[in-house]
Amino acid sequence: MALKVEQNGVTLVVNRPSHSSVSALEHLGWEVVEGTKPEPPSAPEPEDPQGSGDGVPRGNASREVWAEYAASLGIEVPEDAKRDDIKVLVEQHEAE
Repeated sequence: MALKVEQNGVTLVVNRPSHSSVSALEHLGWEVVEGTKPEPPSAPEPEDPQGSGDGVPRGNASREVWAEYAASLGIEVPEDAKRDDIKVLVEQHEAE
């Protein structure tokens, strides 16, 4: 798929244009006169830095993340519970 761009009466044919190359040409003042601009690449799914991928937080996830996870399992989390305390509550719940 070729694309034609023009500036000051000069026409360029861009073979296999990428979104970034067309954006760069447009930034330099070139105008697309024929063809379709390529779509930008889709962004990768963001990683969950607190999770392990299966819904269970990573061992070093924050206390808040562990508290939310425990609550989602129906576990009551005491206000003064530390992260490791919550992890123990979750382990006990899963062992039942």
